[in-house]
Amino acid sequence: MSGKRKAAPEPSRGASFRDAVLAEWTLRPDELRVLELAASTLDEIAALEAALAGAPLTTSGSRGQARAHPLLAELRGHRALFRQLVASLGITEAAKGEADPRQRALARQTAGRRLAQVRWNG
Repeated sequence: MSGKRKAAPEPSRGASFRDAVLAEWTLRPDELRVLELAASTLDEIAALEAALAGAPLTTSGSRGQARAHPLLAELRGHRALFRQLVASLGITEAAKGEADPRQRALARQTAGRRLAQVRWNG
């Protein structure tokens, strides 16, 4: 047996995002499910980007015409889905980013109001 210890694997993009959100926000169970979907979507985006890395951005269509690589449309769709999921949570970059404390507080208040409206108004 070797005395070397294996390094822990790097957390996925989705896991890192989820952990960062949970460190900043307290979410209800239904919001946690949306967060998990967003984290999973972020991991899928990373997989699509890896699959496209170094690949040509065009491919030949059925009649030999140049057309966009099919994974580009998938990537675009996943990015749009991720934005929608995060927006539905009311989380903004200003609320967790490098903004000054007053901007962060205002962003949190705005997000809190938005989430409260969704809770009460459906």
